[in-house]
Amino acid sequence: MEAGKYSAVTNAASVYKNKDNKLIAAFEFRVGENNDLMRKRLVLFNADRTIYKRDYDLIRELTGWDGIDPYWIQDNAAIEQWPCEVVVAMEPGFKDSSRMFPNIQWVNTVKGGPSALPTSDRQAILAEYGPMLRAMAGPQPVMNARHTPVKAAAPSVPPPRAPVPALTRPPPGGVKHTQASCWEALQASQPNASSDEVVALWYSLIGERDQATMTSADWANVAEAIGRLSVNPTTTDDEPMPF
Repeated sequence: MEAGKYSAVTNAASVYKNKDNKLIAAFEFRVGENNDLMRKRLVLFNADRTIYKRDYDLIRELTGWDGIDPYWIQDNAAIEQWPCEVVVAMEPGFKDSSRMFPNIQWVNTVKGGPSALPTSDRQAILAEYGPMLRAMAGPQPVMNARHTPVKAAAPSVPPPRAPVPALTRPPPGGVKHTQASCWEALQASQPNASSDEVVALWYSLIGERDQATMTSADWANVAEAIGRLSVNPTTTDDEPMPF
């Protein structure tokens, strides 16, 4: 192997104290197209028990290690096969300094690799692409054939059931309808329906509108629609009345 830069992946790792009383994380790499096995020793702690920050930071960036249990590196090096770039230099041998051997001089992390996956704000992405994704997904299975299906994510949750307030004089100009008054009216008109059925019916009346911005006139229209729901017309299945 010649000196130069090569792509590599981890093949194994070992954590141990060397004869100089340093805590070492030794890595074995598969280097280049031929998968040549080469080793590099990185220092976690010096002999005086001070952290060797350069190698410590490199190991964390390379492996995604949380910096706590060093044996996690040893357990996962072969499984994860962390990618990197190694700089190989020709250096004299330990036993015979007259001979030159390839040796890993530096280990560089791969920018944008597994330890640096990009991300974006979840709510912003769903706000931008959610409507298009729902349109592409098409109609979803109807859980209750009586009403439209419940929305998976609603713009706002209907108010909880609340006791009917004491009767008061309507303000000048007629009754002022609100979200709460409409919700109470809907519950009162469907005494035998389950909570899920009432919620589904609520959204079938509201549609895609933002409830937080709806006006009193909008709620008046909703109240009128709820009033029509409480009228049960005679169907063809009913027996005719005797008069």
